[in-house]
Amino acid sequence: MQLRLTPHCICIYLSKTSSHYETVMHTLNQTFGQPFWIKETLINIALHHELERRKAFLISLYRHCALASKTHNALFLQKLIAFCAKPIKLIITHETTSTSLENIETRTDPYRLLRANKYESFHSIRRKYLRLAKAYHPDTLQTNDDALRQTTTLKFRQIQEAYEVIKAEKKRQTAA
Repeated sequence: MQLRLTPHCICIYLSKTSSHYETVMHTLNQTFGQPFWIKETLINIALHHELERRKAFLISLYRHCALASKTHNALFLQKLIAFCAKPIKLIITHETTSTSLENIETRTDPYRLLRANKYESFHSIRRKYLRLAKAYHPDTLQTNDDALRQTTTLKFRQIQEAYEVIKAEKKRQTAA
């Protein structure tokens, strides 16, 4: 899922295969209902309570994106809130080959998963591992969203496995 701001609207790029798809669609239909949609775009409604619901929805989406990508951009969040009165356009995407290949590469390359390189010291890699493990640990997740919890748990396991592979490799290098 991606959020983008254009001069005319807020775009939500969402894949049908994304773990967020069902949650976003349910929230949109529950919060705003079908009458406010015109060709996949949530029209601008100037009522104050409507703007508050839009703002809450956009903040929730931003948090999902930030949690998934492990990044936080306060300036983007401020702009997103400032744009809350603009139309919201939902763009359903399909998984691209490059995204799938990137996911396969990340899974097969433990260094890339831990955001490290082969030439870093084991101590440096361990710090990166601990930071990522803490960020993705299922116990630190404060949400009732089962899909998000499953995604986070899977990512946590992948981080653990990548660390174990690197740890074994570094031990072999030290022993040699």
